[in-house]
Amino acid sequence: MALEGGAMSTCFAFVTRKSSGDRRRSPRNRAARRRSRTIGFGRLCARGGPPNPAEEDKDSGPEEVKASQSFISSEQSGFSQPETSSKVLEVLQTACCISDEDQPWSKLVEAHIPGLLAHAVIRELLHSEWTSQTLVVEHTIGCGASEMEVGACVETSDGNATVHTRELNFIMPVPPAPLCPKCTAVTTQCRIVVAAGHQPSALSIQTSTVAHDVPFGGCFVVQVRDELSWEEDDDTCVATKSVRLIFLKSVGWFKGAIQSNVMSEQAKAGESFLTILKTRADNASTNSPSLHRACTTQKGMVWEVQRRSTLFHSDWRAPFMPFDGAHRWRWLDASHSRHHWISTHAKRTDVAKANFPPLTPEGWQMSGRWEVSLAGRDQGTMDDDGWQYCVSLFTKGEKGWFKSNTGKMCRRRLWTCHFQEAPEVSRKGGRTRTM
Repeated sequence: MALEGGAMSTCFAFVTRKSSGDRRRSPRNRAARRRSRTIGFGRLCARGGPPNPAEEDKDSGPEEVKASQSFISSEQSGFSQPETSSKVLEVLQTACCISDEDQPWSKLVEAHIPGLLAHAVIRELLHSEWTSQTLVVEHTIGCGASEMEVGACVETSDGNATVHTRELNFIMPVPPAPLCPKCTAVTTQCRIVVAAGHQPSALSIQTSTVAHDVPFGGCFVVQVRDELSWEEDDDTCVATKSVRLIFLKSVGWFKGAIQSNVMSEQAKAGESFLTILKTRADNASTNSPSLHRACTTQKGMVWEVQRRSTLFHSDWRAPFMPFDGAHRWRWLDASHSRHHWISTHAKRTDVAKANFPPLTPEGWQMSGRWEVSLAGRDQGTMDDDGWQYCVSLFTKGEKGWFKSNTGKMCRRRLWTCHFQEAPEVSRKGGRTRTM
């Protein structure tokens, strides 16, 4: 039910717009019709005659051909995009009005990327025309998007920040799941926010998104917030990716499955986004020999959760009740789902027995050791060992977790460790992984 690579390097919200006619037509058929309409009609208008594929692809490599086929700007399509329906706008407005306290964000990525130039990234995202090489578009296409249409830029800047908003429509493949189609139409509202100043040092890519064809697609909104910041006189970029899933209507027993799948796909999208940023930093250092390219580092975080048999016992261990679901893995991500750094071949029973985080990220090596975070001990939010206690492991936010274990059956604590890219990955441009 989650989109493959659903979140881009921005805070997207996938908004479902499905008419009665759309329900009777598969996304693949609609994609084929739209491809014929946009490419055929648009090129006929532009050239005054039928397109010649051999002539178009003669000077283009495989990567350029694939990108051009996946990206269609509003100028190339030959017709204006339809305005977003009032229902979609209402859903987006409702999701954006939800405060961070009512629906907290889950941080999935925190990395330091040396050599990523602030002015180049900001100039690219604030440009009036987006191409297939623009950061957001490139990342989305890399996650599997096709038939992408990018709307015109709407500027709503003020004295404190420069704000550009765009609407993106595309087709996204859907991971195999019961009742789900193979692909779905998606609408995303992308908001680029740059802090005002002579030398901007903070950039936020915010998106809100609803998928049109997945079950319950109109009942939830996926929001992603990617933040890039630079210190003064420093070319090191601090990149963070946060996600939250907002349910506007009840989805019954499907809520847990939707949340787990969405967070899993967002983690993969964060991996892809971090790889693109690192590649751009490498290219910048190659083109400018004066720039020193240091290793990319990131902060790994994992939650350890435990449960005890009764209130009168102290036999804390990995959650064991059938309804605990993903908590039975013991080592979880920020959304309390199975951590994506756990090997796909690992057995749950073996992972749950580990006393230290059994995480093996590909392409990264530890620059320290795993340690329990005691950041909230002085504020009285945890005990001396970093544990926080609650009645239920499904408690949302920070309000339901306490320092005292009186009357509490469950507990959690946060482990952190710093990683740096492995030397062979740095030399060969290999894959990187998110937190």
